[in-house]
Amino acid sequence: MKKDPCLHLNFSVIFLGALTLLTLLCDPRTYAAETLTLDHYLGQVNEGNKAFKGARETAEGTLLRAKESSLAYTPTLFGKIQYASDAKPSPFFPYQRVVNRAYEIGVSQATSFGLQAKVYYDFDFFEYSGLRIPPYYAGKPAIELTQSLWRNGFGSEIRASQELLEANALASHFTESFRTRSLSTDAEVLYWNLSAARELVKVRTSSLARADRLMEWSRKRSRLQLGDSSDQFQAQANQEVRKLELQAAEDQERNTSRAFNQSRGIDAEKVTEALEPINVVLDPDRLTEIKAPARAGIREDVRAAEQIEIATVANSVVATSRNNPTLDVYAAYAMNSRLQPGVSDAIGDSFHSGRPTSAIGLRFSAPLDLGLLNDAKKGWAKEKSGAELTYQKRLFDQDIDWKNLNDQFEQAKKRLRLAIAIEKIQQKKMTYERERLGRGRTTTYQVLLFEQDLSQAELARVQSQAEVLQLLARMKLFGGSL
Repeated sequence: MKKDPCLHLNFSVIFLGALTLLTLLCDPRTYAAETLTLDHYLGQVNEGNKAFKGARETAEGTLLRAKESSLAYTPTLFGKIQYASDAKPSPFFPYQRVVNRAYEIGVSQATSFGLQAKVYYDFDFFEYSGLRIPPYYAGKPAIELTQSLWRNGFGSEIRASQELLEANALASHFTESFRTRSLSTDAEVLYWNLSAARELVKVRTSSLARADRLMEWSRKRSRLQLGDSSDQFQAQANQEVRKLELQAAEDQERNTSRAFNQSRGIDAEKVTEALEPINVVLDPDRLTEIKAPARAGIREDVRAAEQIEIATVANSVVATSRNNPTLDVYAAYAMNSRLQPGVSDAIGDSFHSGRPTSAIGLRFSAPLDLGLLNDAKKGWAKEKSGAELTYQKRLFDQDIDWKNLNDQFEQAKKRLRLAIAIEKIQQKKMTYERERLGRGRTTTYQVLLFEQDLSQAELARVQSQAEVLQLLARMKLFGGSL
């Protein structure tokens, strides 16, 4: 039976079509991912970078902890429950044992001017064994006031302690907040580095393709004995140099891709998403419109240094006050119930002022080693001065850094303008030389050389664009935004 050739042809076409479709489906480039924008990438870094998340959590936690300092002035509830049994003999009452159950509850509070106040209620039960005295209850509402006059004079130590707690917490907050901003800035720099690295690979690939054509042209001339061997050697050397440059560009892209993924918490060498092209972000026609971001104020790391200075000053006040002599004036007043057989009777009777207890007096204590105290005071004074100088230096450095970044930004824009102008000239030169080649007025070798000049101009433009974007990202450390 004779086979139909048309049937065989149709089967071959179907087979090749299916094979082509399968190849496309297996090729990851068929599924071109959506462009990964800078904002989307920074969002991935915020969620996937553990260092970023840790710094953010710490910054939020220390900001909340800064409120802890206010606890120094908040009321405090206190209480006591005690059972006591005493069999010690008494010269006045021949009892065998006395049992006491004591209860106390009250509120205390410190003020910013150094006053300590306590309001409380004492309730006691007494039972004597061996005496014909029935058990009885006694109640006592009381108030105690203590005013510091020397150490913590009018609240200086407690206010400094509050400032110390708050400043330490805020210093940690600003340090971690600056760390999150730095990590975000580094991630943005990585984004533009990878975008530039991909552009460089394209430029190097195009440059190698031109070098390959130049090499092929030299071989043909050599075979036809139309040129010297030195021309071919030069073309071959040029080809190898372009291969080396392409390999270096690919290595740089791979290394940058690894760092790019690491920054967002991914362990991979390749970045499958497309990125925003730097030539689109930095439109050459709108280059003059690109302005430096506004400076928002004091940088977080400088604010952290400011809080460290505040903490050091407060710590010196606390330490100096702690070593000062103590001189307190105190007063106490209590109302006492009569000895009552019942609980309610004792409580009710305790709020009558007919049997008060009152006291007023002074307390004093002082360290005796005055030499050590003097050395300690000098030490704290030096630490205070050192912290102030450190903060002033950080302020000075911040201003200089901002000026330097602005100067570098303007210089980078100038270099980018020149690179764009050179690229346009090289493009015109190459186009004109190609037209001359079409009219037979020049050689292919000359055109290929001009193409290499264009590749170098494209390379300079890409590098200048990346530099401008990196500087813009660095400026965000000062609180500005594009």
